[in-house]
Amino acid sequence: METLIEKLKKFREIQPDAEYSQRSKLVILATPALSGKRPIFNWQLAFTLAGLLLVLISGTLFRYSKPSAPNLNAQALKTELQDLDINIQLAKIEYYQKVDETVSLALKEISENHTGNLNLAIPAESENNKSKEEIKDLLDQLLL
Repeated sequence: METLIEKLKKFREIQPDAEYSQRSKLVILATPALSGKRPIFNWQLAFTLAGLLLVLISGTLFRYSKPSAPNLNAQALKTELQDLDINIQLAKIEYYQKVDETVSLALKEISENHTGNLNLAIPAESENNKSKEEIKDLLDQLLL
């Protein structure tokens, strides 16, 4: 079994035949040499500069077409801020009312002998006590 290096060394010995080498030389010599001259007008550079100029002009037009700060009227700003403060205070009052209702409901539930769920959407635990006792009895019967 030959190694890869030995196989590559055998490739060095391969030589093209005389006819192929003659045709290759003629094809290479027949191709025209590239001149080092640059074209007089570079279209790519022209389009790039035109695009850059267009962006600069449009940016300048947009900057001057819109007012920079339309609401600099001090009185209008003052009344707007006062309205905002009132809205925030109303939201706080509503929140505190809801908290007070929740706390009073919780205290009422704790003070009673049985504690139900504070969420009114869930039925009271006393209604479920019968079903819990029935399940417990059935399990006791199965285990004994």
